[in-house]
Amino acid sequence: MPVLGGTPADIADRLETFLGEGDANGFTLIATYTPGCFEEFVYLVVPELQRAQSVVRTGGARRPSDTVDSIAQGGA
Repeated sequence: MPVLGGTPADIADRLETFLGEGDANGFTLIATYTPGCFEEFVYLVVPELQRAQSVVRTGGARRPSDTVDSIAQGGA
């Protein structure tokens, strides 16, 4: 399992590479510290993925969008 680090743009680029090459169809995030780890991913990395249209907010068209909306609204 790869461990990613770097700037939000670096992480988003690497995730997009995995998706584009067919190496992944989803990701599992593991907290490296709490609180705040997942919130930082949502607020820093997800916008980079949205710019590249890898994650979109379309009311549930993709599961990552549901997860992002849920976390952004204080849900699980």
